[in-house]
Amino acid sequence: MRNWKIIATGGLLILSEYFGPIYAQNVPGQFKDGEKAVFFGDSITHGGWYEYYIQLFYATRFPYRKIQFENAGVAGATATGSLSRINNDVIVHKPDWVYIMFGMNDVGRDNYRTLQTDQKIMDARSGSLKIYKSSMDTTIKKIKDSGAVPVIVTPSPYDQYGRNINTENYTACNDGLAKCSEIARTLAAENKCLVADIHTPITELMIKNTELKLAGMDRVHPDQAGHMVIAYYILQAQKVPELVSEIVIDSAAMTVDKTEKCSVENLKFKDGSVKFTYSPMALPFPVSSEYSKANKIIPWESLNQEIIQVKNFPAGDYRLLTDGKEVGCFSATQFASGVNIAPLTTPRQERSAQIRLAVIAKADADRPLRGLVQVNCILWDAKISPADIPTADKYLDEWLAKVGEQYKKYYTNVIKSYRGNRNILQYLTKKAKEAQDKIFELQKLEPCLIEIIRQN
Repeated sequence: MRNWKIIATGGLLILSEYFGPIYAQNVPGQFKDGEKAVFFGDSITHGGWYEYYIQLFYATRFPYRKIQFENAGVAGATATGSLSRINNDVIVHKPDWVYIMFGMNDVGRDNYRTLQTDQKIMDARSGSLKIYKSSMDTTIKKIKDSGAVPVIVTPSPYDQYGRNINTENYTACNDGLAKCSEIARTLAAENKCLVADIHTPITELMIKNTELKLAGMDRVHPDQAGHMVIAYYILQAQKVPELVSEIVIDSAAMTVDKTEKCSVENLKFKDGSVKFTYSPMALPFPVSSEYSKANKIIPWESLNQEIIQVKNFPAGDYRLLTDGKEVGCFSATQFASGVNIAPLTTPRQERSAQIRLAVIAKADADRPLRGLVQVNCILWDAKISPADIPTADKYLDEWLAKVGEQYKKYYTNVIKSYRGNRNILQYLTKKAKEAQDKIFELQKLEPCLIEIIRQN
């Protein structure tokens, strides 16, 4: 079990009691410099944020690493339907890691509308699970054969527990996804590959607090805070470091007793105050509305610890300044325990906020590219080349005419966007690359002056 603490930043309501690493046979490793990670899944990946929050964590925690992240999610996709796009959409990137998350569209949600069942429903449920297992097994083997490392992410839960959600509740759907999760873990063990179980801990959160709405207002698609919860559990599985940095100073001895992931220079004491040059090796994770919301659900701040501890300060209050800007006032007792400056408005937090905006720009640049792949999948399944535009357009019109009214408007807009964006593919690809390059450009570390000044 991981221990964590909130230090002198104000109390936060933590609803989760799940503090340990994700249940896993073999947990995935951390991404290294120069590696590429592809996230392969359905709409929760296609239009989601969890992979981008993982990218944001790495860009700030390991700013000296240049890691490529690729979104390979397709809305409406299943493990079975995605077999045909593995080469064109995943292996083509020559990834080092492939994170695989399917299940929400594989489980057969219509077969879980009620807890009451008959033999026909039971057979349908069993058939869907059998197909899911076979397709996931094939996916894992194809990824391994390509030379990449597959990581199985268990499906995000369906919120059959949530209250005050104005959407029909398929009251047994998450029970089916729990079986998909069990299948995923079994396949990971059989194929000797890695697994990160997000289904178990997030289901526990949903059961404990039925007002969380972690799977959004449709019980399927998490909001941004929900995606941050997913990212948290995957990062926990990777055993990423909790510390941004740590400094321990003894004001009585006028010494630096400890530095971790940083350096301290030009240490000076005067009139009960202290100042020094602080050079960190990492940046804090940026504070945002989704971060604050997620941090009330799970202990995100446990992964965002930038500690300044000063022992033996005379009693009283002390102003904390970074590069001449006051960012807080803390007591000698608080400094003796350690002050977490990660969420404070320091220059490093401001730099992290810039990286967050760059990651959002990368996500926005990826969306139209994913829309192109989404429609290409319809054509690939029909053995039609997207490059044969007359044939492709004729088929798409015929395909759209057969779509049910529930999804007609959605797919009409998807195909309309596709027809506009396919002509500017080169521009969209360049825009996504520029967004990635901007993230790398912002991954810079600079020293700053820390002053802790005793109040009169």
